[in-house]
Amino acid sequence: MAAVEVRTEPVDSGVALLDHVLDERSLVWTRGGDGVVGHGEAARIDAGLGPDRFARAAAELDRVWSSLRRDATDPHRLVAFGSFTFDPRSTGSVVVVPSHTVARRAGEAWRTVIGAIAAPAPARVTVLQ
Repeated sequence: MAAVEVRTEPVDSGVALLDHVLDERSLVWTRGGDGVVGHGEAARIDAGLGPDRFARAAAELDRVWSSLRRDATDPHRLVAFGSFTFDPRSTGSVVVVPSHTVARRAGEAWRTVIGAIAAPAPARVTVLQ
């Protein structure tokens, strides 16, 4: 897998995360006003079947993370969304690394873009200088 650029930039920490939900394909995790909204797919990992599907997904996710080109001085905030079946004999366990995320935690907010695709930018987001 070739190295892929990752860019993270601060955004207005007052932004309402749910305002960034674009459609039913958006990935969302929020709690108490903090959380992440993701769009697109930089990577999709099919964890497969069996009791070792978690370990396979984790190993592949490590491979994805290591393929990303990051500036060591930039605090990239990478996330993946996972959904695993309860029955190891059932298909459908998957991990998605969004290509675009807007997130907030502990009073900070940021946007991360993986790859060269322009991030969807709702009008309410203000980039801090």
